[in-house]
Amino acid sequence: MYNKTDHPVWLFVLLPATTMLLGWGLRGYIGGGPDGALIPGVLVALSVCLLLGYKIENAAIAAVFGAIGVGYGGNMTYGQTLGFLKEADTIYWGVLGCLVKGSVWGLLGGAVLGLGMVRYRYTRKTIIVAILLTIPAFFIGKAIINDPKLIYFSNREDRPRGESWAGLLFAALAMLAFLRGRGSKEDFAIPLRFALWGLLGGSLGFGGGCLWLAFGKYIPIDQKLIGWWKMMEFSFGFLFGAAIGWCAWLNRKTLQRAGRLSI
Repeated sequence: MYNKTDHPVWLFVLLPATTMLLGWGLRGYIGGGPDGALIPGVLVALSVCLLLGYKIENAAIAAVFGAIGVGYGGNMTYGQTLGFLKEADTIYWGVLGCLVKGSVWGLLGGAVLGLGMVRYRYTRKTIIVAILLTIPAFFIGKAIINDPKLIYFSNREDRPRGESWAGLLFAALAMLAFLRGRGSKEDFAIPLRFALWGLLGGSLGFGGGCLWLAFGKYIPIDQKLIGWWKMMEFSFGFLFGAAIGWCAWLNRKTLQRAGRLSI
């Protein structure tokens, strides 16, 4: 018998992908930084909850987690990283930087969203402590790697930027480690899976999407008709959202049960 949540896999992939693509496009017009990054986080969470048949109150809470998770990554600077793509001798460093930053963005965003999707598996205190742990972990990672510029994806000479990708990486790892210690493997499975699929989608989306900026100018079309920066954002959103949707489909049975629970 057909259930209204028994959607085909292509819809689980395409709807979150398209929704997050739109969210990233809107971010560029409405506002950048972490505030703007809240938009795709909310939209991808709601699209997944819609497909899974979540109760409206559960979907609303998941949307908050999605906003927080994806919003974290908006703290990263990447303008100068993308600038490396303009020169042949620095393009590889620019692509590597986008891969790293996209991976971290997806890892932390996916972990927080995954936690919000199955929050009933953890106590409220555990969830609050897990989120709060990201703060000191962020500053530790930033102090160890970003501040001394051990691995630096911006311009060291011309107006160097304060990077934070390592801080966000430490934040993600600290939160995941704490959740694993506070629950069983089954409890931890969903946050971990969303984190790993988010990492993949974020790395491919940002690392691949940045190539529009490097090679778009060679495509034989009127360059005034398209913005390659916007194409980069669209690609990032599409592949990030597709990975989140795929993860939701793979774990749909567990998630559907979670979405029907009363708060």
